[in-house]
Amino acid sequence: MACYFNFIECNSFIDNIFFFIISILLINITFGKTSSNDDEAITKKKKEDQNYIIFVSNAYGEFNIFSNPNNKKNEKREELKSYEYAVTLMDKIDELINENRDTYKDQEKLEEIENKNLLRKRDDGDNQISKYDNSSFVNPISSIGNSLLISAYLSEILVEKIKKMENIESVIPDIEMDINGYYNKADILENTSWKGLTVQEDVELHLSMISQGLYNDQIIGAYDTNYYYPESAGNDIDIIIVDSGFDFSYSEYSNTSQRTAECKIIIEESRAKSVNNKKICGSKYSHGIEVADVIGGSIYGVAKNANIYGVTVVPRSNGQISTSDVFMALEYIKENMIRKHKTIVNVSLGTFTNSEEFIGTFKKHINSITEKGGLFVATSGNKSANVRSNGKIYVPCVTENAICVGGVNSLETKEINKKFEKNEKSGYGDEVKIYGPIHVKAKVPSEKNPEYYYGTSFSAGIVSGVIATIMSDTGKNYDPKTMLNYLIKKGIPFEVDGETRWVINNGKQIVYSKNSEYNGCGINAGNIPCNERCGPSYGKCRDLSACCSSKNYCNTTSAHCGTGCQPKYGLCISKEEDRCGPGYGRCPSGECCSKYGWCGTKSDYCGTGCQPRYGLCN
Repeated sequence: MACYFNFIECNSFIDNIFFFIISILLINITFGKTSSNDDEAITKKKKEDQNYIIFVSNAYGEFNIFSNPNNKKNEKREELKSYEYAVTLMDKIDELINENRDTYKDQEKLEEIENKNLLRKRDDGDNQISKYDNSSFVNPISSIGNSLLISAYLSEILVEKIKKMENIESVIPDIEMDINGYYNKADILENTSWKGLTVQEDVELHLSMISQGLYNDQIIGAYDTNYYYPESAGNDIDIIIVDSGFDFSYSEYSNTSQRTAECKIIIEESRAKSVNNKKICGSKYSHGIEVADVIGGSIYGVAKNANIYGVTVVPRSNGQISTSDVFMALEYIKENMIRKHKTIVNVSLGTFTNSEEFIGTFKKHINSITEKGGLFVATSGNKSANVRSNGKIYVPCVTENAICVGGVNSLETKEINKKFEKNEKSGYGDEVKIYGPIHVKAKVPSEKNPEYYYGTSFSAGIVSGVIATIMSDTGKNYDPKTMLNYLIKKGIPFEVDGETRWVINNGKQIVYSKNSEYNGCGINAGNIPCNERCGPSYGKCRDLSACCSSKNYCNTTSAHCGTGCQPKYGLCISKEEDRCGPGYGRCPSGECCSKYGWCGTKSDYCGTGCQPRYGLCN
């Protein structure tokens, strides 16, 4: 009898003044990504294909780059002329680019830009605001007075050609501007030992929570919504996903010049067949598309540069996936797809069984994969059950050499505040050591907007993505045991039924506050030194709960907050006995400050409403 898998799972004099100001801003303004004092804009290397800003003198004056004056009634004649001049010039530059494509060093980059533009047009639809859309390489970016600025992706030879065109005043390499942030790049690289750092800002919770330690709103002023990850981002690592179907044709996979994302084979009713379309394959069910996006999508995925390969197992007529098809998929992977120490197999499918034959077959397949240098990641299921229940085990999770993954609540920030909790539907047990976010947000082509999804399928996918980023950054060889030990070492501990388990973390454990406000020190409070300097020569304590001692050090002890404490540079013990809070100061050491501004040690003082900036809190 067949056994089936369940799955859920961005005035001429005045004109010249404007031009001068814009030029200065574009070239000289610097935003620092770190908190250091020597922030600087990073200019790209010369003599390479890159984005340039073309400064043009437009005698017809300015126009609105976000509208087409031909579509507007009673538009000024000069604005129409200005717009038409700009369009003619940009079309001419685009034509020049296409006639001289052989001058570019990186031909694949040109194709990537064109593909990305096509996907953007399809995905953005009516939401597109910029009105000039004749080129993948040329865009207007500003029109002020007689100054027109155009962005273009150019080769070095083309730069020299365009400089000779009429009314072109200069062609300058674009510059990368760091964002003046609340995080410290040097601290992160030291904390993680990564070779390089990339930061994706304002992401979904399932990404931000895996690149920081445990969030505590009594210490952190505002939750950090960034995703920090190694610069390699899974590069040259293969993630093979066994699932119901895939779509690699949309914007989440626009960077295929850097990696591969494609379907490899289709298994249906115990028969294997090649794929006719390497970008789209499989069934009407979107489960595989969702899992793949969380693993490796460019916006919602963990390992954004990993190779993603889809092995499709088509659901039967009842919507379930047959175990025999999964066996055949694993057989194909074992024989054809394992690159030693470069491969992760993700199976976000599972079922309970007591069949020794089925259990033994899974064991053989997974052992063969890991013996060839691959890693195997599986889901623990959504049955609210121990993975060993009623004489049955959940396969392929409970299999030697499989990394079995459970899920923790991750829908809202409040669910990860001060502690992690296993989701009530997640599988658990001795074999489930690692847990990942169970609620995710992903984008699939069939939906206009990103949607929320739920299940340990995504928890497992996130772990697979993190493993890929670890492998690509460290360059080390891992087997199932050494990788599991690594994940435990880097993970954030929490309890499941009295036993210690670990929430997946990619190695970056510093917890930052988005508003740079902290009520503590150390790695859980922006890595602020617990004995930071303060006073007239140093300034205020960054830890808003700290006092500045007479010797110019920040801390919260009585020695720092009592005699000689400097109130200009931090808090001090309240001079009014038993009072605390704004206008008063801190409570003596060991006491809590209640929501009403009184010091004490009982639950009324230390519980709900307690003010952590001015004393202890439970």
